[in-house]
Amino acid sequence: MGAEASRSAALAAQAAVQAVQAAAGLGAIVALRPATEGLIVREAAGSENWVLVARGGVGSVPGAAARERQADAQNVNCCKCDVIVEDVYADLVELSNCGHFMCTDCFREHVLATAPRPCCTFPFCECAIAEQDVRATLRPEELEAYTSAGVRNIADQFFQCPKCQRVFALDRDEHDARNAGRVRCVCQETFCADCRASPFHEGMTCEEMRSTHPCRFCKTRVICVSAVSPGNIVVCASQACQQEFRAICGKVRQDCGHPCGGLAEESSCPAECFACLGSEGKCGMCLFPLEESASVVLSCGHAMHVNCVRRRFEAEKSAERASLTFSRCPVCKTDMAHPEALESEFLAINELRSSIQGVLDEARGRASPEEALLEDDAYTLFYCERCRRPYYGGMRQCEESGGAAHHDAENHQHHYCASCTCTLQQVPVCPEHGPGSMQFKCSFCCTPASFFCWGTTHFCIDCHARQMAGERLNRLPLSGLPQCGGAQVCPLGLNHPPNGTPPSQSAPIVLGCSMCQARRAFM
Repeated sequence: MGAEASRSAALAAQAAVQAVQAAAGLGAIVALRPATEGLIVREAAGSENWVLVARGGVGSVPGAAARERQADAQNVNCCKCDVIVEDVYADLVELSNCGHFMCTDCFREHVLATAPRPCCTFPFCECAIAEQDVRATLRPEELEAYTSAGVRNIADQFFQCPKCQRVFALDRDEHDARNAGRVRCVCQETFCADCRASPFHEGMTCEEMRSTHPCRFCKTRVICVSAVSPGNIVVCASQACQQEFRAICGKVRQDCGHPCGGLAEESSCPAECFACLGSEGKCGMCLFPLEESASVVLSCGHAMHVNCVRRRFEAEKSAERASLTFSRCPVCKTDMAHPEALESEFLAINELRSSIQGVLDEARGRASPEEALLEDDAYTLFYCERCRRPYYGGMRQCEESGGAAHHDAENHQHHYCASCTCTLQQVPVCPEHGPGSMQFKCSFCCTPASFFCWGTTHFCIDCHARQMAGERLNRLPLSGLPQCGGAQVCPLGLNHPPNGTPPSQSAPIVLGCSMCQARRAFM
């Protein structure tokens, strides 16, 4: 019987089944196949009673299925290859769940190819092939392969997150081929369950993923026509990555074959390969792997990304507060240096470091013996908004107990060094003693100031003691502070804004050089 004839018979069978169910009051029919007299159907799975639908009537076919097979032995076709089987008992397998026949070779081939869930191949029949049919027909080695396929199928339904190692099952979306294997773990890591790529290759199949390689620097997938060897560096077309590529050494290391991740300007490659270190070799600043960007080993022996060193210096140049921290290795706290690489950057870093150190040394020279013994971070330094030079802005303990954060946030303070303050007030700086000797009026009374706090505010000895005791003079209304009536009654002989006026509304008042005034007082 040809394939077209089989399809015609199947269509006729559907109509016959409906007729059988209506005329004979049968239940669900689970098997049907053509016979010499017409159509034979079986009502219940596993039953030996068949119903014959002949031309012109419906009748019962008593007896076991073996008698029916014997009557139609010369007209039985394999439902897979459609070949008429001559020896029913030797070369034919009857499927227990539906009653269709398959020749032994087709059965073995089909079961192994569709393991672990083989189904009948007869048109419109979706019955699963019974386990007993499989075990009775397959050879021992074939049965072992069939069982192994079932185990693999179960194992393939469970996956392990490459980040947190959690194990869970995957409910695949077979209608979306590009995202069928996409898995998002509870730790927010995404990966592919098929090719194990992490993160998941969005918008690409696994095959497309295998034909691309990640950019060495930004990890964007780049299509590579030829295979990429371990010594090649894959770079995308972005300007930032191309600039990074020009800066990196890239020479193939003799010890491991990886491209060198050091700088091109270095005379020799670093002792250790950053690619071999993998996740263990991390930048001391950003803590990301060193192999992700061009890196440099500092004189102290710690490795940093070149861009991290540059970004740190650029951030310091635009910062509000000055500190030596930017110029120190974040791991060992020693000054960062390199004998060859980043010459211009380290030259600028050393220049700014020397400037900050000079301000600290001058502040220690003017401090009390107890304060002079304190660490660098006990002093607050600011960058002048006008000249960008660092200047001393008071002790940190004044900030912590004096409400400076509240004062600055409400009044939007501007930070100016003594030299720029004098320039803005059109007061000449003492040419003999310099801007560090210039004296200012207390911000809260009519007395010369002895303390400078928060980088903006001047205190006399009494007002500073009251502030540190918790009175918070910077939060009092102007009426709560002593006020003078002008130059005629002011102890300083000055016309000035009300005491307590925020520095954002009134610039500090310069009284002159304290050294020159002291010298005149003793003459």
